[in-house]
Amino acid sequence: MDFNTIFFGSIIFVSLAIFFYLGRFKASSKQRNREASKDKSFP
Repeated sequence: MDFNTIFFGSIIFVSLAIFFYLGRFKASSKQRNREASKDKSFP
């Protein structure tokens, strides 16, 4: 493997790790809002 493969591969891996790490906290609030809207639509 050359330098470009290692360099850009690590950038992709780090960016995906940050995306999923930050996505956990934002998904919890969105899921709560979705559950609340479902409760309102179904009596």
